Amino acid sequence: MRVGFTLLAAVALLLAQSARSVTSAAQPYPVSYHAFALAAGTGTVVDRSGALVLGSTGLATTSYTDPHRGTTRSYEVGTWTSPAYATGFGFSELVSSWIAETPTGTFIRVSMQAVRADGSPTKWYTMGIWASGDSDADILRTSVGGQGDADGFVAIDTFFAKDHPMWGYELGLALYRPVGSSASPAVRRIGAVASDPVNTKPYLPSATTMTGDIVLGVPAFSQEIHAGEFPEYDGGGEAWCNHYNGAGNWPFNVAYAGRFGLDGQVTQLRSLAEAERFIKAGIPLVASIAFTSNKLDGFLFKSTAGHLLVIVGFTKEGNPVVNDPAATSDASVRRTYDRAQFERNWMTSTGGIVYVIYPRGKALPANVPGVSANW
Repeated sequence: MRVGFTLLAAVALLLAQSARSVTSAAQPYPVSYHAFALAAGTGTVVDRSGALVLGSTGLATTSYTDPHRGTTRSYEVGTWTSPAYATGFGFSELVSSWIAETPTGTFIRVSMQAVRADGSPTKWYTMGIWASGDSDADILRTSVGGQGDADGFVAIDTFFAKDHPMWGYELGLALYRPVGSSASPAVRRIGAVASDPVNTKPYLPSATTMTGDIVLGVPAFSQEIHAGEFPEYDGGGEAWCNHYNGAGNWPFNVAYAGRFGLDGQVTQLRSLAEAERFIKAGIPLVASIAFTSNKLDGFLFKSTAGHLLVIVGFTKEGNPVVNDPAATSDASVRRTYDRAQFERNWMTSTGGIVYVIYPRGKALPANVPGVSANW
């Protein structure tokens, strides 16, 4: 694996010598999504469906203590490490995401190692420990805190570089099953989005590519009508956004969609013009926005520290049509927001982050020519 970092060192040093302003001129918002091809690792093989699974040899034995349940169990574990990937720019944030199936009792650990500008690697950071099940035989999926060092830290699901950007990374997988079990996790997709998010204010909205109205037939559901329900999940409604420890992890939510036969990834878009490509391809997008008082006309509340909604279409003028669960009824979920207001709040608060979730095998729209691929 150090061979990969030797190559990255040469690339990183060359890029680091270029002025950041040149990079910015060519690519106003540096962002890159890369999905890795899966191959056999240590104790892991690729099955006929193309998924990474545990093999019959090369497995190690270890124990894992669930920090939430307090239980300790013994597991067989196999691992896989991606090739080194150079982003082509210095990034300050990275979010990994995956699609996997975890039969009862099994789970996966996803890790990331970044590369500094001089080509040297950081330590490995845990990006998430994940299982889809909730039975007593399953571990409780969890993010891992307390990993910060001089290079960066992981906040819930995002790696943040500290005072020096990173120029590449590797991803790692560990697949676990209870000792004595023949079951195996099956990982079908693993990738990451790396970026140096927009921080310029005011943000200049993009020009629309729309020539007519397109609205996808996505069912509309209000979260507000469930306030006070599901006490085991802190009561529903607004609590699901602000208090419930389980609804705020991007890759976990995308991975959960995989159990329903869907594919998906977490990525960041550079503009609503890129979002229009997905709507034209028939793929809605889950977006995260945040804004201070009275910055989005028509929103149920004056402000939000973080809110999810679904972009389901655009008007011919380029205004986004959304299913916004911050609504007093299912009938009032569908609404149209002002393009400039929405794009500014989305890009400057979350860097254009989205869930891209779609039926397995469905083609995504072509990436924007001339800039790094971000889906």
